[in-house]
Amino acid sequence: MRRGVLLLLAVAAVSVAFGLSEPSAQKLTAAPHPAPTRAGVPVSGDPGIGPGWGGVGSLRNTPPIRFLGITTQKFPVGVGALAASRACNADHPNSRLCEWSDIFREIPPLVLESEVLVAPNYETNPVPACLNPAGGLRCGPSPLMRPAACCGISTPPPSPSPASIALTPSGPQTVTACSDSFEFTATALDGNGAPMEGMPLVFEFPPVVGGTLNLIGVFNPSSGLSDANGEVQTTLSLFESACEFNCAGPGHDCSAVIQAHDLGRLVVSNPVNLIDQIP
Repeated sequence: MRRGVLLLLAVAAVSVAFGLSEPSAQKLTAAPHPAPTRAGVPVSGDPGIGPGWGGVGSLRNTPPIRFLGITTQKFPVGVGALAASRACNADHPNSRLCEWSDIFREIPPLVLESEVLVAPNYETNPVPACLNPAGGLRCGPSPLMRPAACCGISTPPPSPSPASIALTPSGPQTVTACSDSFEFTATALDGNGAPMEGMPLVFEFPPVVGGTLNLIGVFNPSSGLSDANGEVQTTLSLFESACEFNCAGPGHDCSAVIQAHDLGRLVVSNPVNLIDQIP
């Protein structure tokens, strides 16, 4: 009897031991948690940090936020951030009221010529506060009106376009052989007819609507920036094999037109005719 009771107690003890050890086994075989990553370590694809980077909150693949200037309008401390941002955008397009991080992250460091208003942080404290030229918070009397610091995306001024383009020689040019070459000069002119330097000009055979252009060639150079006289010079050489096949012999007319234009094809020169007299 006593031996049977001891046997039952032994079986029960073994069962309890296995039951208690099961969770531990599960813990040992469970998949490990992924290791935490460090936010400060850049990874592949991160935008490059460069001069004027706007700091926390800047969007990927967007130009960096830069300090663009201050407002002409002045405000008291505590003015609404939206009111200051609207004034910034009016004076400096594509800008808003700066945050502290925008100011302090600028490379090279900013030189502020006066006390300005800056938003400490748009998420936690957007109410504008005063910042002195040294970057501190000790400013003059609080009723004093101050301009707002404006940060945003700087856009380069649009490049001017010529008012007109003159292509010379302007008269018809006679093509007598497929080996012929021609010298042309495109001149960029402003509204007063004065030459414009630094204007990109392009030479081309303009597309033929509803037809086939058989007389073709290459411009060398095909484009260029106008010099101090507003000029870009080029040499047109015909493609001899195509010319011989399409233009030589009776019954062929390979007359063509050439022009020059600006990059946007908004301004086009006078057309110059190439007259086919290839025997």
